Amino acid sequence: MSGSQHIKMGRGLELPTDAVARVMAHLGIRGSGKTYGAGKMVEGLLEHGGQVVILDPVGTWWGLRLAANGMGPGFDIPVFGGEHGDIPLEPGAGALVADVVIDRGISVVLDVSRFRKNERKRFVTEFGEQLFHRKKGKRSAVHLVLEEAQVFAPQRATGEERMLGAIEDLVRLGRNFGIGCTLISQRPQSVNKEVLNQAEALFLYRLAAAHERKAIQEWVVHHGADVGEMVSQLPSLETGEAMVWSPQWLGILGRFRIGKKRTFDASATPELGANAIEPRILESSDLAELRSAMASVVTEAESKDPKALQVKVRQLEKELQKVRADAPASDPEQLERARQEGHGAAVRELVGKISEREASAVGVLEAARDRAKGTLDLIDQALAGIREPIDVDLDLPATRVAPSADVRTRPLSVPAAAPPAGVVGGVRQRILDALAELAQVGIPEAPRSQVAIFSGYKNAKSSGFAKALSQLSSDGLVRYPGNGAVALTDSGQAAACGSEAPITEDQLHARIRSIFPGVHWRILEPLIAVGGGSVSREDVAKSAGYENVKSSGFAKALSQLSSLGLVEYPGPGFVRAADLLFL
Repeated sequence: MSGSQHIKMGRGLELPTDAVARVMAHLGIRGSGKTYGAGKMVEGLLEHGGQVVILDPVGTWWGLRLAANGMGPGFDIPVFGGEHGDIPLEPGAGALVADVVIDRGISVVLDVSRFRKNERKRFVTEFGEQLFHRKKGKRSAVHLVLEEAQVFAPQRATGEERMLGAIEDLVRLGRNFGIGCTLISQRPQSVNKEVLNQAEALFLYRLAAAHERKAIQEWVVHHGADVGEMVSQLPSLETGEAMVWSPQWLGILGRFRIGKKRTFDASATPELGANAIEPRILESSDLAELRSAMASVVTEAESKDPKALQVKVRQLEKELQKVRADAPASDPEQLERARQEGHGAAVRELVGKISEREASAVGVLEAARDRAKGTLDLIDQALAGIREPIDVDLDLPATRVAPSADVRTRPLSVPAAAPPAGVVGGVRQRILDALAELAQVGIPEAPRSQVAIFSGYKNAKSSGFAKALSQLSSDGLVRYPGNGAVALTDSGQAAACGSEAPITEDQLHARIRSIFPGVHWRILEPLIAVGGGSVSREDVAKSAGYENVKSSGFAKALSQLSSLGLVEYPGPGFVRAADLLFL
């Protein structure tokens, strides 16, 4: 796209074509013209040859295919998914679609309006991650439009953290690789602030509610200005009017009316008695080839998915059982009649299908095992001598080991390979062994939370852990010295099992990592690396992948680690690893 060209948005308002790699936000209440204004900008990008990808959860962006009157042609842009899709969209095809977008360089509408919430989350997460990853090695300008942006980048991302992370990478870091983004929302207060604050230009349409205007005011303050008068005008804006503010990129602040689009406004509220307008069907040879390619890659992905194969095998097994039920073996005449009617052939066919599916699944799993062999060997070495936490009571026997005179100098216990029968076993045995291990590293009276961790539980209030601990107390194997601590009695110490093989500090850290993967370990790792020294919360957050130290995900994980006694706060704004993590 030539830098000398401009996109005319309305009288007195033009955008340079480098908008393709910029971040913008169109915010306004329903019916205020925000999607119309964003559509006007998208038309300009397409007219100048820009690549645009639209994530559409409401199913209205197919209007780009039609002229404004709904009769003539608009842009020759394919629609994936939705009611008007040229090509079906599968929830598990997010990465595949990203590959198509990158490899073919096409503009496309991705209509996810028919997906259930979990399906949409899966598709968008995989699409966003793959798009960002691929663009690192293939830099070219592409503009991503997020209709109803709060759906993809919510302020409260409980259960949607991975999707939010993918979108945040695209918006915050995407410009380095040629990725721009337009955020559209009628609820600016619900759009993730880390994402919204990346906008280099705000297009503000009518906003009436105080909490909506407050979200805009926060953006204004974040960008170091005070334009309270502008915010106060938002409730009085007419439909199609926008207050546009871009302090650095465009250097403008003003009130403008968005010009007329050349394509159909499918986002307009349907009127009573109006005829429904259908988009024209794209039947180009390239689209047919693309449809075929998409079908083949989805089929290939499914054929390599062991879970999908298992589902198909179970379905075939049910069909086989039904066929067998229809042809009981007790009556030879009925069997012969069933064979003549084709039941026998059906059974053979189904058995063949099951065998093929099973063979395919086995082949895929064997190949995965072979590829992972090297990794598994390293894992086996790291886990040598470490008991893997199991959250069910297996009632396994254990080896009885007599306590030494000084529990502080005894080596950490490691379970025997084949312990004899006749001792406590199960979850209770794991608790006894955990208490022995803690005593051996200098904590004979361990906090209940630490006992839970070493027993394989993340939550000391787990009913399974609490029940087993109570039983050990009743049996006289553990005691409660006070302050929420737990300790072994003489009988409990005698029942704890292990060997004389000492545990290493690396093995201890591997144990902790197996219980707390993900963000918890990313917090602990830099603290362990400095040997228990103090690290600022900001540096810990960055190491864990968070730019904002106040991020709810980071704060929650850090608080959990503190409550479990794994981290401490030596001073305001600083964190250190607890002594428990070092031998």
